[in-house]
Amino acid sequence: MTNAASTSDPNCIVEVLEEYPHPSHVIAPNFVTMKLGGKDTYNEWETQIVSLLKSHQMFGFINGEFPSPAGNGKGKDEDIDAWTRSDSLVKSWILGSLSEEASRKVVNHLTDKQKKTYFTAKDLWDELRRSYGPSALTWNPSIIVEVGKAYPYASHVNVPSFVTVKLSGKNKYNLWETQMLCLLKSHQMYGFINGQFPRPAGNGEGKVGDMEAWTISDSLVKGWILGSLSEDAARQAFNHLTHNQKETNFTAKDLWDKLQRSYGRPVREQAGTYFLC
Repeated sequence: MTNAASTSDPNCIVEVLEEYPHPSHVIAPNFVTMKLGGKDTYNEWETQIVSLLKSHQMFGFINGEFPSPAGNGKGKDEDIDAWTRSDSLVKSWILGSLSEEASRKVVNHLTDKQKKTYFTAKDLWDELRRSYGPSALTWNPSIIVEVGKAYPYASHVNVPSFVTVKLSGKNKYNLWETQMLCLLKSHQMYGFINGQFPRPAGNGEGKVGDMEAWTISDSLVKGWILGSLSEDAARQAFNHLTHNQKETNFTAKDLWDKLQRSYGRPVREQAGTYFLC
């Protein structure tokens, strides 16, 4: 397996332990603000957790792309240890985003079913989807690309240090927008919401590697934005976007534009407006 991240690029700060990504610096609650407690919160929760996983190259631990090297009986001890460490990180992110009742229920079910206390992040993910999500799931397998090349990838950022306001209504939009723009522009991520970095597959000529690199960075921005919203605002934006597009795969720009329409001033009123960032 190719090393998933390069440490030579200052925009790509991802710890790599052997073959598997291990972004232990990530503060998951900054990305996943929705606690999964029932079917009514599953879709919004899934969108946030998937954005977190994709933006930090950990999605393979729940979609089957990164199976345990111990599974075939030929895995080296050091590879198994590296995989277990990264898988445990994903598992802790997921468990930490559940309500106490949901966490207790899923852990009890998995340990009773497997007759042991150890289960993987994929076991946990699949059980949550069976319990709370849609009845069927189709994952699009992705490949690991070296990020920070075609697109900026500021995964090391502690977003609440920049965005201290939770967007919950029109009265907070201007300050929230200013703080968010400072964050995006200072880390070269502004292009994902202003159209400068469009999805490369949009013209039908995008390379697979470019598409994957773009998706990782766009998911990071989407995670930042979702994590800066109140629970009610996140739910409203999610429901509107998924209802209009008939799918959950909306972009950071889709989300930004929707929030601007819902809480910001009409575009015609923004002429001559100056932002601090």
